[in-house]
Amino acid sequence: MNLSNLSNSNVSYVNFNDSEINDTVMQKNNLDDASFFGVDAYKLKIQFSSLKNANIYGAELKESDFTGSNLSDACLNSSIIINSNFDEANLSNTQISYVNDDNSSFVQSILNGSKIKHIYVSEASLQDADLSNIDFSFSELHQVNVSNADIRHGKFHNTKVANSNMNGSFFDHSLFTSAKIEDSDLSTTSMYKTKIQDSQVYNSTLSRHNIDSSEIENSTFFNLLADNSSWSNLKVTNSNFIESDFRSSLLHANAFRKISFFLSNLSNSTISDMSFHSSSIYKSSVADAHLTDCKFDNSILIDNQGQKKLAGLENAITSIGDLQEKISQGEKFDNMNLENADFSNSTLSRAKFVNVNLNKANLEKTDLRYTVFDNSSLIGTNLSNSNLEGSSFLNSDPKSTMLKNAKKNDRKK
Repeated sequence: MNLSNLSNSNVSYVNFNDSEINDTVMQKNNLDDASFFGVDAYKLKIQFSSLKNANIYGAELKESDFTGSNLSDACLNSSIIINSNFDEANLSNTQISYVNDDNSSFVQSILNGSKIKHIYVSEASLQDADLSNIDFSFSELHQVNVSNADIRHGKFHNTKVANSNMNGSFFDHSLFTSAKIEDSDLSTTSMYKTKIQDSQVYNSTLSRHNIDSSEIENSTFFNLLADNSSWSNLKVTNSNFIESDFRSSLLHANAFRKISFFLSNLSNSTISDMSFHSSSIYKSSVADAHLTDCKFDNSILIDNQGQKKLAGLENAITSIGDLQEKISQGEKFDNMNLENADFSNSTLSRAKFVNVNLNKANLEKTDLRYTVFDNSSLIGTNLSNSNLEGSSFLNSDPKSTMLKNAKKNDRKK
């Protein structure tokens, strides 16, 4: 079908299966329940039309235009969409799984409740779109503009987002599990009652970001620019913030358990009504930070710029010497996060590190005789030239540690 015009027609249930449609205009049509199965379309214009419940499975849509059309409950699974326009289209409850989409536009479109699983999207625009209740599981988004979008109740399971713009979007009640976000802009975004689990956020911007009443578990945040942000009423467990910038931010009423800030910037921030359990702030900046009504349980603040001016650290461990003394006194440090900590040239004989994160910690030339590392994580830990006589590594794996010239006679693993 070439150079045709089928505007203002009622052709519901029409069958275009396996057709080639080029340079065809179908404006203001009723195409409800139509079938475009396997269609190869080039410069097809179905603007301001109704395609409710249409079957567009396995189609190839190139430079086509669906502006203002209603494709609710349609099926576009396994299709290829290239340089096409779906601006202001209604794609609510649409199936768009196993789709490849390059350089297409969905500005101000409605994709509420759509299943967009196993898709690859590159250089697309979803600016100001309604993506609430959307499922992006097992998908990859590269160089996508999702700014100022409504992504409340979204699902991001095994989703990868790279080099994308999500500035100003709403992620309230969304779920991120095993997700990876890198080199992306999430500044001024909102997250309320959001859950982030087993995920990674790298080299990204979260300036003026707001996250409230949410949960973060087993996640890593590296090289974030999160200045002037607000983090409140959070439960954060077993997570790491590395080389991240939280300058002039508000951290309020959060419960931090087994978390680590390493080489991060918390200067001029307000940290209030917080609980730190088995956590650490290490080799970071807390210059001009305002710390009030915080509780420290088995937690360390060591070697931080500006730390000497902080008040309210009475229950915190504030030096390697204090930590060594507590260990030598037989205090347990179960479940503690000591990632990147430096214990080199120390005496930690008979210390008990049970279920402790010692990843990338430096224990070089340390007396570790009869020390217990049971159930602990030792990835990249430096044990070179240390004395490990009688030490225990039950349910731990010292193979991934640096053991050069270490004296070993450890107990049964």
